[in-house]
Amino acid sequence: MKKILVFLLTAIFVFPQAGKDLKYLLWERETEFRKSGASFSNVHQIINILSRKGARKFSVLSFIYDPATTGLKILYVKLRKKSGKEISLDLSRAKDLPMPAGIIFWNRRHKVIEAKGISPGDILDIKYRTWGFRIAYLENSQEEKEIVPPLRGHFYEIVYLSSRYPIKLMRYKLWGPSDVQLSYEVFNGTLRVSKMIKDNIAYFTWEKKDIKPFKYEPMMPSFSDVAEKIIVTSLHQWKVKSKWFFNISEPSLKPDKNIRELVQELLKGTKDNEKKIFILTHWVAQNIRYLGLWLGPNEGYTPNPAPFTLRARAGVCKDKAALLVSMLRMAGFPAFQVMTEAGSRVENIVADQFNHSVTAIKLNSKKRKFRLLDPTWAPQSRELWSSREQLQYYLVGTPEGEKLMETPPFPAEKNYLRVRLKGKISGNVLSGEILINTDNHYGTLFRRKINISPLSMRNSIFYRLVNDISPFSRINGIKKENTFNFSKPFMAKIKFRIPYYLRGNLMFSPLSSFPPRIFNEFLKVSPAERKNPIRLANTRKIIMEEKISLPKGLYVVRLPKNIKANCKEASFKANFWKKGRTIGAKYVFMNNSKIIKDIKGFKNVIKALRNAQVSLYILNTGGK
Repeated sequence: MKKILVFLLTAIFVFPQAGKDLKYLLWERETEFRKSGASFSNVHQIINILSRKGARKFSVLSFIYDPATTGLKILYVKLRKKSGKEISLDLSRAKDLPMPAGIIFWNRRHKVIEAKGISPGDILDIKYRTWGFRIAYLENSQEEKEIVPPLRGHFYEIVYLSSRYPIKLMRYKLWGPSDVQLSYEVFNGTLRVSKMIKDNIAYFTWEKKDIKPFKYEPMMPSFSDVAEKIIVTSLHQWKVKSKWFFNISEPSLKPDKNIRELVQELLKGTKDNEKKIFILTHWVAQNIRYLGLWLGPNEGYTPNPAPFTLRARAGVCKDKAALLVSMLRMAGFPAFQVMTEAGSRVENIVADQFNHSVTAIKLNSKKRKFRLLDPTWAPQSRELWSSREQLQYYLVGTPEGEKLMETPPFPAEKNYLRVRLKGKISGNVLSGEILINTDNHYGTLFRRKINISPLSMRNSIFYRLVNDISPFSRINGIKKENTFNFSKPFMAKIKFRIPYYLRGNLMFSPLSSFPPRIFNEFLKVSPAERKNPIRLANTRKIIMEEKISLPKGLYVVRLPKNIKANCKEASFKANFWKKGRTIGAKYVFMNNSKIIKDIKGFKNVIKALRNAQVSLYILNTGGK
């Protein structure tokens, strides 16, 4: 379930400025494909080094590959000095090393070679060869031979025509048997393409000149959603891929005695189907650690056998989803394994664009409706299907074959966060309580922050929130729901006391200090001009209300001004009021879309939000 891309990378993490430190004179990929779906590629790069920073970037060259699916051979690395002298690097000095691994141990490797003596004005000429396929993991192969992909006959390739650095000429050449029908499409741009057939071989060439550096922007959609790219594929129906995924996953879904007994124990006495689904999904989510283990040839595109995942208490998304499928089937639900793409769009062209796996329950056979469950996301969350995964494409593996589908949008009102502050002023002291109610998105954030913290620090998030109001804040008590009880929304009540809160005749609206903590994602939006939409983590609705009682002899001279701003995808308003000896405020923010296209309007909303951070009540004494 993991896309394997072979890139030229560097081991030194410096970030040259686009166009000032280096420039690609040529970026060329030549690929031969075969009827089996296997492919052989030569990649040729010529780089003009323009500064010392650019030279440092290429002082160590790293070529990443996976020996189970891809072979890789460095053909040459040449350095053409500014003086005209040409130096060929000794390839026998290249080291073949394991890639660093954190929680997924899947045998990825890289060939590393040091390129000494690079100076500004030099030209680096690199050529390497790869062979294999770009999905899954099969036999180890260091010899150049045909490595057939799991879905035999399915060739596909995704080539990006965008880079952090300028490219003078980018060329992609592709050839193979003319009787293999290819589909291809260019996304997010245009470029010249030519095609010819000679001696039963079809030749394709895509070419583009003078490509400007790709400009990364804060909170933009994923690179693959906005970068110019070519997708080429020999598969034309999603149903074919759906059937293949069902057939290749099915052997791993068979339950054993341990799975049967576990399901019986977990569901003992439970009659309600919704409760059964809730119990099984959360058991897998909470009890199977996310850890990628290497089990041999099929690792990466087929799930590990469900009984093994249960015994190991570990697996990645595909393994957790498979175990849940097996357990749901034991409970009588028609469950299936699913491929999906978390965080990026799947283009409607049949290529492997999936990076995640989840579980589906068939709801209606005739209408082909499914309910999705994600045990990888569900740890420490009430959500069985994350609201962050709205508008996400997925493909269910079934024996009949399914079309590519998309999850529905998630209503902002269901991703709610309500904060209510009720307090009173006595002298210059503000005391009272804060009530927090939330579910789904923010409920998950609170639960995870609390549950994964050491016992001594599980209330630290509340201390930080109250400390945002004033550094003199003191908490006198915290009451909250059991955060491991996923049957109820999250609730917390905080009793507080803040001395020295009045500053002469000025008092900040207490909740106006919360935005940096709660609205941190939005406050990252820069006022600078941008090209791409803004991509938020989720839809949501945030309501913050405060009500403060004033003592006798203290009255309001002026309330803060009401604030209001909205655009197509978001809105914010702040209203302030007084009634007798009570003053108050209500802040409401809502974004009804994850993707913000009305950039100008959204920046006005964020500006209004920032203005609300300095909301001041002006008070005075005088016996009223």
